[in-house]
Amino acid sequence: MLFYVCDKVFVFICNVVPSNILNIGLKNNLKSERVKIKTNLVFRNYSFNFNEQKSKSVIKGILIAVTLSIISLMDAYSQGEMIRIRNAVEIDQTDCNGLSKLVILLPYIQSNQYQTVSNFQACSGELLDIPESGDKYLRYIIDEPTISRSDNVFQIFNEFNVLLQAFEFDFSAVHTIYPYNTSSEIFSKFTGQSGDYIVSENPMIQNIGNNLWAEATDIIDYSRKCYEYVATNFSYLNPGTGLYLLQEILNAGGGDCGNLSSIFISLLRNKEIPARHVVTFRPDGSYHVFADFYLENYGWVPVDVTYKQANPEGDYFGKYDGLGIVAHTGVWFEFQRGEGDTYNNPLLQNFHWWYWLSGICSNINASHKILQIPDSGSEPTVSVDLLSPNGAEAWIEGSVHEITWIANGITNINIESSTNNGESYNSIVDSTPAGTGTFIWTVPETPSDNCKVRITAREYPLLSDASENSFSIESPVLDRIEISPSETSLTPAGQVQFTATGYNTLEEITDLNPQWVATGGSISSGGLFTAGTIPGTYKVAASAGGIIGNASITITHGSIFRIDISPTSSTLAIMESQKFTATGYDQWNNEITINPSWSTNGGSISSDGLFSAGTQTGNFTISASDQGINKLSTVVITPGPLSNIVISPSSARINIDETQQFIAMGYDAGNNETAFTPDWTATGGMVNSSDLGHVSSSTAEYKPTEAGNYNITCSDNNSGISGTAEVEVVVPSINFIMEPAKQILLHNYPNPFQASTIIEYSIPVLNESEVPVTLTVYNMEGRKIETLVNEMKQPGQYQTGFPSCNLNHDNGLAQFHEKIFYCRLTIGNSYSISKKMLIK
Repeated sequence: MLFYVCDKVFVFICNVVPSNILNIGLKNNLKSERVKIKTNLVFRNYSFNFNEQKSKSVIKGILIAVTLSIISLMDAYSQGEMIRIRNAVEIDQTDCNGLSKLVILLPYIQSNQYQTVSNFQACSGELLDIPESGDKYLRYIIDEPTISRSDNVFQIFNEFNVLLQAFEFDFSAVHTIYPYNTSSEIFSKFTGQSGDYIVSENPMIQNIGNNLWAEATDIIDYSRKCYEYVATNFSYLNPGTGLYLLQEILNAGGGDCGNLSSIFISLLRNKEIPARHVVTFRPDGSYHVFADFYLENYGWVPVDVTYKQANPEGDYFGKYDGLGIVAHTGVWFEFQRGEGDTYNNPLLQNFHWWYWLSGICSNINASHKILQIPDSGSEPTVSVDLLSPNGAEAWIEGSVHEITWIANGITNINIESSTNNGESYNSIVDSTPAGTGTFIWTVPETPSDNCKVRITAREYPLLSDASENSFSIESPVLDRIEISPSETSLTPAGQVQFTATGYNTLEEITDLNPQWVATGGSISSGGLFTAGTIPGTYKVAASAGGIIGNASITITHGSIFRIDISPTSSTLAIMESQKFTATGYDQWNNEITINPSWSTNGGSISSDGLFSAGTQTGNFTISASDQGINKLSTVVITPGPLSNIVISPSSARINIDETQQFIAMGYDAGNNETAFTPDWTATGGMVNSSDLGHVSSSTAEYKPTEAGNYNITCSDNNSGISGTAEVEVVVPSINFIMEPAKQILLHNYPNPFQASTIIEYSIPVLNESEVPVTLTVYNMEGRKIETLVNEMKQPGQYQTGFPSCNLNHDNGLAQFHEKIFYCRLTIGNSYSISKKMLIK
């Protein structure tokens, strides 16, 4: 994995090449992508060596002496040329069984207004920020148990291309000196006091600053006066001896380049002018520190007090020679260990490198190399990188696997294996070509969970790489179980014998005594499966040692055993339809899809079970059959809706004093009697329902009121369907009613009469004590005028008036045009008729 950091470059007088993308390869992440940058060994003749005695303290002091003659260094190499730099630390430890942690720090070089950095590469490490200054550094941590091996050599490095640029600030372009933005990050970081190294409130600093400030015309003038004052009044002392507190520098009357810069920075910060150290190193190993201060809206202005002190005739205010690589900006503090062997301050002590250790080590050699190397070609990079096994693998004894690696600049490698997490190794092969990148390894019978593989360059015994994490070597164990048959099909209660075969991790058949389980039925300890009665797809499993093998079994239904028809019975009106379905079942009541044959003894039925009723009513059956299995369903066909009404008799002739009974029958479209709700009407006379009879028939009695031809109608109240009969009403012939009954007297007075008359009649003594008596008056046409008497009477003399009050006419008989009326007296079965005359 690569991550990128981009920095903006301020461009002033000179042209600066824009910053390229910097990239750092992190070993842990690259490992997972099978590409990583390993420790590279570059053998040069110069390095800086020292011995670390038995001590837990942090190593202090600058390791590279600064040349006394600063000016003479300016021609050591030419600026303006892209060069490649390697910054490396090599730790060689012996007798270090007490060493538990090793931390190495290297500066991370960034682009700025003094340089352009590109193609930054690091073998590993963690990129961390220095919040107080904006600098960055790479931290490398090596823990137990790796560092406890006394034969290890650790080399940590980073490489980068750098283009150094001379820089001169153009003061003529400053037309306005702007006030500082006191809320900006630059102001907050680079004003005020920084520990005991930059003390803006020091009394001596305050006194010098106030005097110079009183003479200055502006910020730039004050800064120049501070620059000239420090170069004139302080000496260049103790070159390369390290970091001193400000008060110590003032007491001594001077110091080296970094110390003189501390005085200048403290004077500017006393007046709240942002100022900082700029720490550089040269490819020859020497280093130099100068300062710069900030002008709002213009940027940083370089100031080299040390150059001015060494060369009073020169002017180094606003100028940078471009001969050093800027490693850090800001104040540089000494690292100190805090709780848990950590630092209480994230700043680097110096610009080259730094390390500290935890534990006791009798002897440790540390070499730091700053090398100028070609960009490519002439001097190869040497590296080895083990790719696999890299940890977490589980390899089986006797199995064959590949050990893979990447090697650069190496001819042959040794390959070793460990079963104790790298504490000791056994040889796999003493020498194998490094360029192949692959070795076929038959895993030995050495089971362990703490296995590692290490490869070592034969030409460079100190250059090696091992598995980053442990892997395991395991004895062959049961790996899988196969069941035969793997798939099968049964009907309910059917049986099949299953067998199980076990294979170990080397694909060898191994002994097996499996436990059998099954769904959808039962299985014996020997693998005999008996199917249940429910169709479906089920599993049979054999297990041993946590390994499970599976087989699939499908239980189908049995042969057809019965058929069910739905609906089981139905009631339909004539010519209605009903869909019937037939479902087959086996003897275990499992549903079976069938294609039945349909038949019926009433109506018709289609091949898919659609029954259509005929016009015949009654009880019928429907049959579905398949493979000799048959099932019946009952259908009751009822009459359909009313279609017509028939009245019987359809015509009749009756006398005016008779009644006629009519019967109405309802029929559907198939001429089947059907129910209806009767409503009788007549165009003359009266018709009343006397007996409803069945719901499909109705009886009514017709009574005429006068002679004529009339219609008798019976209608259905719901549908409006009706039937009609004709009736003729006639007056009986007088000749047939002139024979009087014996002992019946019938006369009236006055006779003839005008408005009214009294009619007298007698009832003879008969066998009955009471007899039915009716007295009715008719006109000449035979139309009944009025019934005067209609009741049971005993023998005796009686009289009644005509017309009676029932006529309800004010003028009596004045309305009639007739002059002759007939009176009919009926006593039991005898009657007599008399004529009455009306005078007008």
